[in-house]
Amino acid sequence: MYKISQIAAFFGITVKTIYVYEKYNMLLPAWVDPNTGYRWYDNSSVLRMSLILQLKDSGMTLHEIGAHLAGELTIKKHLDELCARREAIERFIALLTGWTVPEGVHTVERGRFDVRCCLFRTLVASDAAEIFSVHDALLTEAVRRGVAIDRRYCSFCRFHGAQLSMSNIPVTVYLNIQADNAPEDAVTMPAEDVILTRHKGAYENIDAAYDALWTYVAEHDLMVTGDPIESYIESYGSGDQSGFITEVLLPVEDKTEK
Repeated sequence: MYKISQIAAFFGITVKTIYVYEKYNMLLPAWVDPNTGYRWYDNSSVLRMSLILQLKDSGMTLHEIGAHLAGELTIKKHLDELCARREAIERFIALLTGWTVPEGVHTVERGRFDVRCCLFRTLVASDAAEIFSVHDALLTEAVRRGVAIDRRYCSFCRFHGAQLSMSNIPVTVYLNIQADNAPEDAVTMPAEDVILTRHKGAYENIDAAYDALWTYVAEHDLMVTGDPIESYIESYGSGDQSGFITEVLLPVEDKTEK
């Protein structure tokens, strides 16, 4: 049998923490001395404490740990929740990476464009300003229609045609929305393998990002499988454009896979 102080020292936690677990009926003493009130623990207690701390380290709350120990939270459900958290963390890492990109640097990497449910508008835009105006109109329409936005993703555009142009731009503007209860005029964008880079600074200089992508395609013997996509991480506001960040994606596959 072990004292509560020995259990605390063994796991590197405080006695107060063990009292909290007892309060939530997650770890009860194997025996309590009726005369002194001292708590004593056995090897089963050690194993249970080990499980509690593993679940805590996985990101579970005390409520979730208690539900799991009581058989109310299955391993499958918890695994699904952890996978969802991991995906959210990976998206946030990608977002923060975009914010830290140096101006003039266009590092290319492999990536994945996830399945999206979207409202969209296809047009030939007179300039980039019209593209953002159409996006704002889509956003206003979604709010008024009661369509829920999918906040996991930044807004994006798909540019049609082989030439990069700053005027008379064939483009489809997309607003990410939640797939559940999506309106009939929504479209589902399929998942695609892509290469991507991030451009920081004025949009008028974005051709450098495209040059980096096309160079990567040639150097790695890739085949372009779709129109380029621009995802706007930070691009609103007027005046100084030095903080604008645009993620440029190019759908590709290895030629050896064909």
